[in-house]
Amino acid sequence: MSDDDPASPAETPATSDADLATDAGGTLGVLVFFGGLLAFFGSGAAYLVVLVTGGDVRLPLAVNGFATLVLVARTAHDTYADPDADVTTLPGAIGTALLMLGAYGLVASVVVAATAPWHGGFELALWLGAAAATLAVFGFFTFPAEVVVPGGDDAGPEGVDDE
Repeated sequence: MSDDDPASPAETPATSDADLATDAGGTLGVLVFFGGLLAFFGSGAAYLVVLVTGGDVRLPLAVNGFATLVLVARTAHDTYADPDADVTTLPGAIGTALLMLGAYGLVASVVVAATAPWHGGFELALWLGAAAATLAVFGFFTFPAEVVVPGGDDAGPEGVDDE
């Protein structure tokens, strides 16, 4: 009868270990996201300090860009892993990430251009804007169209509500 018992002591540690491994992966993901968030806001504050002190803005911009990359990569991974998400393919998750990075880069290039009189690096804004536009174009062509335009060939009687 112990073979039929689903809560036998021999099976409990294996289930518990699997749950622990899943929780550890989730905890690591949260810590990576939190670290990226801290680096994002910290480098934004460092950018302001460098503007006031008259230093080189490239290091805070690089840290901010890397932190954004970490945040977007973690978000794309979570979207791809979520069974309830509209984006269910790897190219869809990559397209979403590229669109997010492109949007960030365009906003960042406007900020860098607006602050160029204080740091003298208007060419940084141009390079950042060009890279962001390129990422956005690649993201647009990689992003799954079925998320934006539902329907297509598989639209049929399932979508009709029979009352």
